[in-house]
Amino acid sequence: MRVLREDAGLSALALARRSAVAPNTVYRLQGGQLRPRLSLLSALALGIDPDRQHELLARLAAAAGGAVAPETGGWWRYRRRRLERGILAGTTPLPSGLADALRLHREADAAWASGMAMLRQPARFGEGERLLDESLRLRAEAGPPVSLKVGKHTIRGGMRY
Repeated sequence: MRVLREDAGLSALALARRSAVAPNTVYRLQGGQLRPRLSLLSALALGIDPDRQHELLARLAAAAGGAVAPETGGWWRYRRRRLERGILAGTTPLPSGLADALRLHREADAAWASGMAMLRQPARFGEGERLLDESLRLRAEAGPPVSLKVGKHTIRGGMRY
């Protein structure tokens, strides 16, 4: 795991934050003092590179070999809640395609709101039209609307107007 973490340019503390695990967990796992569960390895793979999570999980599980501890439903729920809090706080990364689409939709929403406000001001009508056009361009670039269910929360993009 240390090699994957270092190849990604992450410190142990940064990986712990991105994976929503305690820093001590990363240190103990790297030192061979912890039998990981698949839920922990999955969270660490997400923290290293969310676009390659499944590939990295397979590599981490293969490296752990028979040392992988048995998984229970309780551990999956615990790990999922931790990751949900990390996603909502912005510390746990999303896959780049999803993160980019959400960002573009939010920029489009902001441009739309500003443009609509300027249309109400005759002196700024042209600037309002420009912002509305920018909003349409951003929406086209972002693609279809995005909805991501995170625990009891839903992160949406492109569904505002």
